[in-house]
This record gives sequence, C-alpha cells and structure tokens, in this order.
Amino acid sequence: MDPSAPDTLAIASEDALLLGTVRIGEVVEYLSATHGRWIPAAIVGLHSDGRVSLDVKPRADPSM
Repeated sequence: MDPSAPDTLAIASEDALLLGTVRIGEVVEYLSATHGRWIPAAIVGLHSDGRVSLDVKPRADPSM
C-alpha cells in the first residue's frame, strides 16, 4: 500500500477485500489525506461499485 496515496483504506485482511467478505461493523484503518495519518474507522455501508462508507468518510475507495 502506498502511504502517500490520498484516501487509502486498509482492510484488516486483504483476502477479505478480494473475496468481498468485508462486513458492516468491521474495524479498518483509513489513510486520511486531510489529517495526513492513519485513523481508525468502522464500515457502515457497502456499495455495489465496490466502495465502502465509513463512519469517518462516505464512499471510500478500498483499493490497495
């Protein structure tokens, strides 16, 4: 994962993301471009386009 990339989401398990098994309520880390650091977040929604809504950022892109 490129830590300099803005708005990056780290799923607890890369395999979970690849298999589509992330779940609402799962705790993740989100690299905030605004804050310039990783911040804890919880998944609060899943979208058909592959994005996830976090309690700290709506429609985050989970690409790694």
